[in-house]
Amino acid sequence: MQQWYKPDIVYRFYTYHCINTALQLENLPLKSIALESDKEKKVKDYSEICPVITLVWMVDDAFGFKDDYVA
Repeated sequence: MQQWYKPDIVYRFYTYHCINTALQLENLPLKSIALESDKEKKVKDYSEICPVITLVWMVDDAFGFKDDYVA
């Protein structure tokens, strides 16, 4: 990500974090669930989603914000 000031920098951090989670949805394995009439249905296994950790390295925290986003 760019290292210069942009007014939407905090929103971009959240966006990149969410995209990392959403991209996992494309390749989720399927699991079988039992239906009431002795049939099975294949559904995505959402328990296989890995936690996403986003590291934000703030080289210079003087981006013109009054709120302390670094803390």
